[in-house]
Amino acid sequence: MLNEFNYLSWSRVVTIALGGRSKLGFINGSIPSPDVDVLEYEAWISKDQLVMFWILNSMKQSLADIFSYLESSYDLWNAICDMYGNQNNIAQIFQIHHEIANLHQDNKSFIQLLRNLKILWNELEMYRPHTIDVVVL
Repeated sequence: MLNEFNYLSWSRVVTIALGGRSKLGFINGSIPSPDVDVLEYEAWISKDQLVMFWILNSMKQSLADIFSYLESSYDLWNAICDMYGNQNNIAQIFQIHHEIANLHQDNKSFIQLLRNLKILWNELEMYRPHTIDVVVL
């Protein structure tokens, strides 16, 4: 569920789920709304509202209440991205580095320890993806 702090991992899960249902185009704009007077509009609005339902139900209720009156899943997705997607990632990256540095085996098996490390590493990769772009200063 989306809360105030997990936008990146939440958005990844939602895009995977929508892609698996051939509905990703509703949030990325590749399936635009037809004109209201066109016959296909009813089918489109039904699918779009289903996507909105899925997204809103994957959020904490207090957050869903903020976004529930938007007109389309595209508008909903962009509003959520505007509010949570552009947050400063430095604090989150620091927290993940801290958790990795303080990871201990304790009573966990090696596989459990490796699983925890892999989860943290994958989350870090989401915040700091590899790039081949050359940085020019």
